[in-house]
Amino acid sequence: LTASGTVKGSVVTGTTLYGKIEGSNTASFSTLYGIIEGSNIASVSDLTASGTVKGATLTGTKLYGTIEGSNTASFSTLYGTIEGANTASFSTLYGTIEGSNTASFSTLYGAIEGSNTASFSTLYGTIEGANTASFSTLYGTIEGANTASFSTLYGIIEGSNIASVSDLTASGTVKGASLTGSNLYGTIEGSNTASFSTLYGIIQASNTASFSTLYGTIEGSNTASFSTLY
Repeated sequence: LTASGTVKGSVVTGTTLYGKIEGSNTASFSTLYGIIEGSNIASVSDLTASGTVKGATLTGTKLYGTIEGSNTASFSTLYGTIEGANTASFSTLYGTIEGSNTASFSTLYGAIEGSNTASFSTLYGTIEGANTASFSTLYGTIEGANTASFSTLYGIIEGSNIASVSDLTASGTVKGASLTGSNLYGTIEGSNTASFSTLYGIIQASNTASFSTLYGTIEGSNTASFSTLY
């Protein structure tokens, strides 16, 4: 299907599509250069360049483009954006998740914005809004009212968050959060509840802290229970 080829309300199978599919379609092909709009079931190996999927169920290997609407997407790599109310399962995302989505993948390079449920191993970027995030490593920032569960944080937690981590390293900062974990390298600011084994840093404001060893400073109106203070 070449150049400006358009298919409306049909069943299409083929190798390569250059153009648009509009309506309620079932499409199976290897390469799409173009757009799928409507309530579609699409199975492709590559959606390239400006490829867009709107209101579709999509399975494939790679997507270069955008998924918009209420979609179910399963593929290995996404270079682009997921917007709307989508369920997405893939291994790597280079881009952004916006809206009310459920996302399960291994690596995210980008941002999660809105009310999302995200499960993945590594995030390079930012979580903003009211999200539930479960992953192993975060390089970036958590902002808003989020529930975050991960093993290592390189960055900052701001807002009213519930964070369960094993290591907060270097410049790690927690503001207005409930924190449990083994080691904290950094600062706790705000009204927090913190329980961990070792703190290298500072506790400021009205906090409740229970840990075994503190290397640093406690400032403000705090309740602290620990075995050793340096």
